[in-house]
Amino acid sequence: MLIKSLFFSVLVFSISSGLSLKERIYGTWEVVDFEAQVNEASEALIAAGKQESLSSVYVFKEDGTFRLTSDYLKEGREGTFKIYEGLRVLRLSYNDGNQSYFDILSLENGMMKLKVTIGDLGYTIETLKRR
Repeated sequence: MLIKSLFFSVLVFSISSGLSLKERIYGTWEVVDFEAQVNEASEALIAAGKQESLSSVYVFKEDGTFRLTSDYLKEGREGTFKIYEGLRVLRLSYNDGNQSYFDILSLENGMMKLKVTIGDLGYTIETLKRR
């Protein structure tokens, strides 16, 4: 019995670790933490960004589309997403023509960390949890 359990654990780990980043991102993710290191930004602006971020939910679908909703974006924003596996970069292309780029810092155990660099000003990091 112990051998079967050990074999099953190794098999599950091998299968899950063999998935591409794109395959692992499918599903619904809610932002559970937000941090910012932004020069020349007021504490009030960072606090507002944090409040907005912590109300955000992303849904990534297998067809390459996504939907983002939050307290601020009640009707949501939609578009397509692309993952550059080698660079560990996520690109969101919104239907309004805008784009966002995120560095994928981690994606494991139902958690994901995304970093946005804001030129020379600094960065923000969102931690997301799979629902």
